[in-house]
Amino acid sequence: MNPAGASDAIVQEITIRASAERIFEALTNPDERLKWWWRSEGKFQITHVESDLRVGGKWMMRGAGMGDKPLVIAGEYRQIERPRLLVFTWLPDWQEDAAETLVRWDLEEKDGVTTVRLTHSGFTSEASRATYRGWPQILGGLQGYVEQHTPKSFDISPIGYVRSTLKQRSDAPRQGWEGAPDARLEIHPDLVEGLDGIESGQDIWIFTWLHESQRSVLKTHPRDDLLNPIMGVFATRSPDRPNPIGLHRAKVLSVDGDRRLQVQGLEAIDGTPIVDIKPVIERSGDF
Repeated sequence: MNPAGASDAIVQEITIRASAERIFEALTNPDERLKWWWRSEGKFQITHVESDLRVGGKWMMRGAGMGDKPLVIAGEYRQIERPRLLVFTWLPDWQEDAAETLVRWDLEEKDGVTTVRLTHSGFTSEASRATYRGWPQILGGLQGYVEQHTPKSFDISPIGYVRSTLKQRSDAPRQGWEGAPDARLEIHPDLVEGLDGIESGQDIWIFTWLHESQRSVLKTHPRDDLLNPIMGVFATRSPDRPNPIGLHRAKVLSVDGDRRLQVQGLEAIDGTPIVDIKPVIERSGDF
């Protein structure tokens, strides 16, 4: 962990063996923050967290300090650029005449490791700044929690990409049969032999990685319709889910050249990574 100075600011950095998205979730999810922030028995302990994660939304932490003295810290979210930036105000109740300060989290991920840079600024005096010596311990708690509670991952590389007239999520229908346009599947040159046997007129399953999805979503209103009862994402076809794998049934219109498939009615947007292609099995004897 590296301290750095910048006028009135406290700056700390730490590297964590986890994705920026995983760390951002630990920072903003109230249930998770409760498990790692200030878990120092006999000194400080947070017992309640609230978070309205939107610009202008409020957050609050309540707990006990030295001698079990109640404490409250509160603030407002100023900037949210998931998963790389989080900025909020900070106002504690244990300091007389405390002034509102600013806490900024910058997350930069590379090869599965994220550099977390914390900047606490806006102090009105050196005495006020000097009371904040606990950030290294808080960052250490974040590191330990996230690295211990991050599931082991495995690599999946795209076999190709979707080329479509659909350029944005807002352009795409919910399902392929709801007016999705024809599209082209461009397969990586090293993998084109895997297309041998696919023919025009055949129905196939296309597995995609929905790269613009929000992976922290666990509950949703099906079809984003507030009239539908909220459900767990695993009971829906929502693209926003922890592992955003898309499943699409489409008909092959043509096999063009060495590495392109034209398909009918695909709702994936342009540039969507393709994970796999499989034939539709209509009879149990097929394989």
